Formats: sequence, C-alpha cells, structure tokens
Amino acid sequence: MRYYDGDALLRLQRILLLRRLGLSLAVIADVLDGEQEVTDALRTHLALLEQERDRGSGEGVRARPRRDVRG
Repeated sequence: MRYYDGDALLRLQRILLLRRLGLSLAVIADVLDGEQEVTDALRTHLALLEQERDRGSGEGVRARPRRDVRG
C-alpha cells in the first residue's frame, strides 16, 4: 500500500481537477512547475474550446445536450 502526505494529495487533486477541465498533461506540468499561471492556462484552453465551438457552428453542426446517464 502506498501512503501520500498532505502536499502530495493536494498535488494529485490539482492534477485531477485540471485534467477533468481538459488541460493536457504537458500544460499541467507547466502549471505545477510554475512556468505558467493556472489562470492563463485555463484562459488559453477556454479560447481553444470556443474556437472549436465556433468552427463547428459555422458548418451547421449543432451539439446536442448531454444526457446524464448516471442512475
């Protein structure tokens, strides 16, 4: 069994949160190493998502709402 100290658990939680938000592991590593601010990384990611959305809407593609399949 492996045990983690408080700092390691906080780091893990931060990594999992940023992955869930869609950031790449490379960007997360930059954030954790202090090479990039988390707010800048999130703004850049949001801008990329908005570009993808706009590109899709320009082609007549319409996203369907996601249904919650959890019971």
